[in-house]
Parts: sequence; structure tokens; C-alpha cells
Amino acid sequence: MSWAASLCALYDANAWRAGNVENWNGKPVVLMPLGYDTMKAQIEVIIDGDGNFISARTLDKSEAETIVPYPDRRTSGVKALPLCDSLSYIAGDFLERITMFLDGETEKKKARTIHDIKNSFPSYINGLSEWCSSDFVTTKVMAVYKYVLRKSVIADLQKSGVLLPDDDGLLSDRKKF
Repeated sequence: MSWAASLCALYDANAWRAGNVENWNGKPVVLMPLGYDTMKAQIEVIIDGDGNFISARTLDKSEAETIVPYPDRRTSGVKALPLCDSLSYIAGDFLERITMFLDGETEKKKARTIHDIKNSFPSYINGLSEWCSSDFVTTKVMAVYKYVLRKSVIADLQKSGVLLPDDDGLLSDRKKF
């Protein structure tokens, strides 16, 4: 049996553990379900079942690691993840509300970054729309779709005090989100 076949057999034998947090040598560990990975979330947005914004908060480092659908790796360019992603993907109001200075970048790099940000939200919303039109849609996914379709994520984060302006009074790329 090849190492790849052995690895698959080992995963299959333990598939019932996938997604469950277990302790191993005093540390929490998780066997990832297929098509999932972890992401370090910085912000949690709470919405209701109809996609209406309720609240948002900044997560502590101890809460940041989150298991998310992650079917493919993304190394460069625009490639939206299925559900959880960065603000430039989920916030349709990102470029309207964030001032992009891109300090230290060449004009070509700045233009490429702006181009990618402009295409990030459409990529995300199209993928979410396809999911919502499929047999695999859930009420929670539909609520997320309804919420982000309103293009108010950055505005809501500002109102809730999660995103604060920098020293110039601007929400800008100079401030770490």
C-alpha cells in the first residue's frame, strides 16, 4: 500500500472524529473534515435569520481559530472562499468606506490591489448566490447571503465600534483590521 493510500485509510478509519475537538497531550486538536481548514478570524458578525445585522465584536486571539469551508487554497489573485472570508470579499462597501493608501507600494502594485479588491466582492457574492440556488442551501447560508447583499458590512462594523478611524479620522489601509 502506498503512503497516500495508507494516509487515506487512516483518515477513513477516523472520519467519525472529523470536526470534533479532542484533547491530546493536554492540547485541543481537531481532525479537519474534508474540504475544511482553519482561519484566524478577527471579527465576529451576528445576524438574524433574515440577514439583519445585530452586532459585531473583535475576537480575542484565543477565539480566533475557526473551522471554515475551504475547498481550495488561494495563493494570489481573486478567489473567494465559500462562506467565511476577509473583509475585502464580504464587504460590498469596502472601497466606498476604506481609504487605500498602500504605502510603499509601486503604482503597478497599487493598481493591481485595487483591481483585485473591486473583483473580490462580486466573486464572493456569485459563489454564495450559486450555493443559495443549490440543493445544499441552509437557512444560515441564506441569511449570510441576504446580509452581505445589502453591502453594509463596513458601515455596520463602524457603527458597532469594531472598525475605528486612524489618526487622520479615516478608515484606511494604514490601520490593521
